Amino acid sequence: PRGASHTAAPARPAAEETVPTSADALVLEQPLLPEYPAAALARGLEGCVLANVHVNTGGEVESVTILAADHPGVFDAAVIEAQKSARYA
Repeated sequence: PRGASHTAAPARPAAEETVPTSADALVLEQPLLPEYPAAALARGLEGCVLANVHVNTGGEVESVTILAADHPGVFDAAVIEAQKSARYA
Protein backbone atom coordinates (compact mmCIF):
# COMPACT_ATOMS: atom_id res chain seq x y z
CA PRO A 1 0.00 0.00 0.00
CA ARG A 2 0.97 3.59 -0.55
CA GLY A 3 3.10 5.04 2.23
CA ALA A 4 3.70 1.62 3.77
CA SER A 5 7.23 0.86 4.83
CA HIS A 6 8.74 -2.58 4.30
CA THR A 7 11.94 -3.85 5.82
CA ALA A 8 13.53 -6.87 4.23
CA ALA A 9 14.73 -9.60 6.54
CA PRO A 10 18.49 -10.14 6.46
CA ALA A 11 19.61 -12.86 4.10
CA ARG A 12 20.48 -16.13 5.76
CA PRO A 13 23.09 -18.55 4.45
CA ALA A 14 21.73 -21.66 2.78
CA ALA A 15 21.76 -24.78 4.94
CA GLU A 16 24.64 -26.32 2.99
CA GLU A 17 26.68 -23.13 3.10
CA THR A 18 29.29 -22.91 5.83
CA VAL A 19 31.17 -19.91 7.08
CA PRO A 20 34.76 -20.77 7.98
CA THR A 21 36.11 -19.71 11.34
CA SER A 22 39.71 -19.34 12.45
CA ALA A 23 39.46 -22.86 13.90
CA ASP A 24 38.69 -24.10 10.36
CA ALA A 25 41.71 -22.39 8.79
CA LEU A 26 44.03 -24.67 6.86
CA VAL A 27 47.79 -24.31 7.08
CA LEU A 28 50.28 -25.19 4.35
CA GLU A 29 52.63 -27.95 5.47
CA GLN A 30 55.45 -26.50 3.32
CA PRO A 31 55.80 -23.14 1.55
CA LEU A 32 54.64 -23.04 -2.06
CA LEU A 33 57.36 -22.23 -4.57
CA PRO A 34 55.60 -21.70 -7.91
CA GLU A 35 57.81 -21.61 -10.98
CA TYR A 36 57.95 -18.04 -12.31
CA PRO A 37 56.72 -18.08 -15.93
CA ALA A 38 59.66 -17.39 -18.27
CA ALA A 39 57.56 -15.11 -20.49
CA ALA A 40 56.53 -13.01 -17.48
CA LEU A 41 60.13 -12.81 -16.29
CA ALA A 42 61.34 -11.74 -19.73
CA ARG A 43 58.70 -8.98 -19.86
CA GLY A 44 59.31 -7.90 -16.25
CA LEU A 45 55.73 -8.70 -15.26
CA GLU A 46 54.61 -9.03 -11.67
CA GLY A 47 51.10 -9.66 -10.49
CA CYS A 48 48.65 -11.30 -8.17
CA VAL A 49 46.33 -14.23 -8.79
CA LEU A 50 43.27 -14.95 -6.66
CA ALA A 51 42.39 -18.64 -6.61
CA ASN A 52 39.78 -20.80 -4.94
CA VAL A 53 41.44 -24.00 -3.73
CA HIS A 54 39.28 -26.98 -2.75
CA VAL A 55 41.07 -29.16 -0.19
CA ASN A 56 39.81 -32.59 0.85
CA THR A 57 39.72 -33.85 4.43
CA GLY A 58 43.13 -35.47 3.92
CA GLY A 59 44.71 -32.07 3.19
CA GLU A 60 45.16 -32.74 -0.54
CA VAL A 61 44.14 -30.23 -3.19
CA GLU A 62 41.17 -31.47 -5.19
CA SER A 63 40.72 -28.50 -7.52
CA VAL A 64 41.96 -24.99 -8.20
CA THR A 65 39.85 -22.30 -9.84
CA ILE A 66 41.32 -18.96 -10.85
CA LEU A 67 38.94 -16.20 -9.76
CA ALA A 68 40.90 -13.11 -10.78
CA ALA A 69 44.36 -12.15 -12.01
CA ASP A 70 46.28 -8.96 -12.66
CA HIS A 71 47.47 -10.48 -15.95
CA PRO A 72 44.93 -13.17 -16.89
CA GLY A 73 46.56 -16.30 -18.27
CA VAL A 74 50.13 -15.27 -17.43
CA PHE A 75 50.53 -16.68 -13.91
CA ASP A 76 47.47 -18.95 -13.78
CA ALA A 77 49.21 -22.20 -14.76
CA ALA A 78 52.05 -21.61 -12.28
CA VAL A 79 49.53 -21.09 -9.46
CA ILE A 80 47.56 -24.20 -10.41
CA GLU A 81 50.68 -26.37 -10.71
CA ALA A 82 52.05 -25.15 -7.37
CA GLN A 83 48.74 -25.83 -5.63
CA LYS A 84 48.52 -29.35 -7.08
CA SER A 85 51.55 -30.35 -5.02
CA ALA A 86 50.47 -28.47 -1.87
CA ARG A 87 49.44 -30.27 1.29
CA TYR A 88 47.40 -28.66 4.03
CA ALA A 89 46.97 -29.58 7.69
